[in-house]
Amino acid sequence: MYQYALATVCYLGPLMICVSCTLGWSAASGDDSVNRTLLIGDRDAIPSVTWKETTSEEKWRIVAMLHDHLSSNYASIRSWKGAYRVRGVEGQPASFLKSMYANGLNGRDVTNVELERSFTMTFAIDMQGERIFREKKTDLMYWRDMRTEEQFSIPNTAPSDERSFVAGEEYTHFDPKASWPEFDYLVSNPEAQNKRAAFREPAEKGERKHYGDLLDPRDFFGYAPGIPMSKVLSNFLSVNLASAEGKQLDQSIKIFECDEGGCKLYRLNGNIPTGHNSNDSVLHSDWVFDGSVGFHMTGYVTRRENEPNMQEIKWRWKNVDGVFVPGVVFERFVASGAQTMELWRESELEECTINVPLAPDQFSLSGLGLEEGELVIDKINRAVEIFRDGKTARLGAFGDQYVPPPQQTLAQSPIRIIVIGLNLLVLVIGVGWMMRRRKLAS
Repeated sequence: MYQYALATVCYLGPLMICVSCTLGWSAASGDDSVNRTLLIGDRDAIPSVTWKETTSEEKWRIVAMLHDHLSSNYASIRSWKGAYRVRGVEGQPASFLKSMYANGLNGRDVTNVELERSFTMTFAIDMQGERIFREKKTDLMYWRDMRTEEQFSIPNTAPSDERSFVAGEEYTHFDPKASWPEFDYLVSNPEAQNKRAAFREPAEKGERKHYGDLLDPRDFFGYAPGIPMSKVLSNFLSVNLASAEGKQLDQSIKIFECDEGGCKLYRLNGNIPTGHNSNDSVLHSDWVFDGSVGFHMTGYVTRRENEPNMQEIKWRWKNVDGVFVPGVVFERFVASGAQTMELWRESELEECTINVPLAPDQFSLSGLGLEEGELVIDKINRAVEIFRDGKTARLGAFGDQYVPPPQQTLAQSPIRIIVIGLNLLVLVIGVGWMMRRRKLAS
């Protein structure tokens, strides 16, 4: 269990860039580029202060205290709305670029290319219901050839800018700019052509994408997606220290403290062998907790023994109505392999409200902006639906053949029935008039 709690997620995969039907953005050119000046980039994740190691007994008391502070703050957030301004630079594997965009590269050398972008992520979160709404809007996105510093774009590509929500078992996403000519799911149906559409998929499709196009502000409360730091500390505390696992945990975890400058700092140090042999390298991780911000993390690094940092995160916290939320988060990853690549990203909280009522339709199709007569491609139930009167009606299952309604014959036509009725009425009136004339004549 404690190995799981200390596990580090060092992610550096290519970001998901979609090919969209309608492109509502423009690539940067010339001096129009992502600002690389960081808000907290020059501050050390692990402060260079005098650290004093605590005793084993003090160590677990401090871990329990840190857990109580973090879990109490996190549990006090019932709803959270806001917007993060995000800037990022990510190294791109040449193999990925060649396989995905070969036709658009026109023979370009992509052995040293980075993807640079900035976007705003607006969000609304029901913390207790585990529901999240997100809307991403990209300002800049382009590739940079690091050999020449040239910025370039790739034809027919665009960032994945959508509105979406994850609620219960579903992840529903909607691009308000894209109009779809037709879908392979239900061909030839005139009601499923030339319309905007939302897509409903299993919830896991919209989770664990914090380092792609679906930044999740809840993940800023930890150092790995889906795991708040309070959960990591809870896992530590749940281990029986008298057991073999507990003894190994006690040896692997150290706590250091610092009182310099009137501020209480704690540093949790974890050391985990990467293999089963004593000669295997050790993974070293350090977390810094700052008493001036409710003992939340202000720095984290992890590295293999005698190697540079693989991952580094720095936080600046904001007090909103007595609740601490991440105000600025800087993340940096380095991945080595056939091609060493680096990713950095800095997210700044620009708007924030805590524990205010969310709109009743926040996590719904109307909340995404879907309008009357537009479509829902339901990949869970494998059906195409149409949005009417605030609800969805089924047009057909995936693969159904469209059968147009039978055309009415003249004998079935309502117009013919009306004409016949009028003719009968004229005939009755005519007969009555003739009978009246004969009677008067006699």
